[in-house]
Amino acid sequence: MDVAAATIEERVVLYMQATPGRELWGIENAVLQLRCSRRQLQRVLKKLCASGRAEKTGKGCYRLL
Repeated sequence: MDVAAATIEERVVLYMQATPGRELWGIENAVLQLRCSRRQLQRVLKKLCASGRAEKTGKGCYRLL
């Protein structure tokens, strides 16, 4: 998946919008697709959850609101 977004946060949001159900299942698969580190992805997901743009639905599972 080639995404021309400027920031990791934008890439994560676009990635989640492109998936069925607007969900992210599994951190490792997303890290490989987004070409970022696991820690960077976790920081972005935490920020999205804190701002109310996403919610954690389980271990390694997030849904875009």
